[in-house]
Amino acid sequence: MPSLCESFRNEAGFVWNRMKKARTVGMRLGEETLTEIALLNIALAHPPTKVAIRLATKKDEAGHGGDWEWWFSHKGKGVGFRVQAKRLFPSGKYEGLFKKKKGAKPYDQLDTLVDAAKNAKPPLIPLYCFYNFPVGKSPFSARKNPCGNFRGPSFWGCSIAFPDDVKARQSDELAKLVRIMRPWHALVCDSGEVDVVTSVRAFLRGAGKPDQTPRNLPPHVTHLIELDSEYWPADREDISGIALFRDLRQS
Repeated sequence: MPSLCESFRNEAGFVWNRMKKARTVGMRLGEETLTEIALLNIALAHPPTKVAIRLATKKDEAGHGGDWEWWFSHKGKGVGFRVQAKRLFPSGKYEGLFKKKKGAKPYDQLDTLVDAAKNAKPPLIPLYCFYNFPVGKSPFSARKNPCGNFRGPSFWGCSIAFPDDVKARQSDELAKLVRIMRPWHALVCDSGEVDVVTSVRAFLRGAGKPDQTPRNLPPHVTHLIELDSEYWPADREDISGIALFRDLRQS
């Protein structure tokens, strides 16, 4: 069974190659589809022995936000993220990053993500997940992998960045955002040696962000453990899905 870090890296490669192939036949894979498939594949790769992964998605897609909640837990406590996915376009831009509606400010959507994370109970860490594929002279080729011996550039298929860093760049261009990105497997890079919560906290410190004290899991997340993935919390109409990465190791 692969480590969680290896699974995240494998799915990044899957996204990279699938987006690349989709472009050759004139198709575009949406953020929600890419997120669901990647998380499902990770869940299927990890039968509940050391790490149990539960997913819940909202069946009615009309009228809800595109954000996800990701929780990493150990011994009943965890660190949670509010995640918004954005895909790269052939233009070399994340064209969905800025609001295009008349009268909207460019970063209204980003500010909404940050506010929603801050006002959640308990508060969540806002995060972007970018889905990438090779366009033009790919700037990813010059980026180093922060952990493991994984070969690039396909591990950049799924990259993550913090909204404050994105906003500081004042751009939706890959060439200007790539320096603030990290491959998403960096979240769980150390999970082979330590529990996933410790790994996530190490990632946050390494990214220069405040450390997070693990919190009790909120009821809508514990229900995923107690019931099944068909459960959907009535008070979470603003998200597309919930992913729980639960480390079952005792130490």
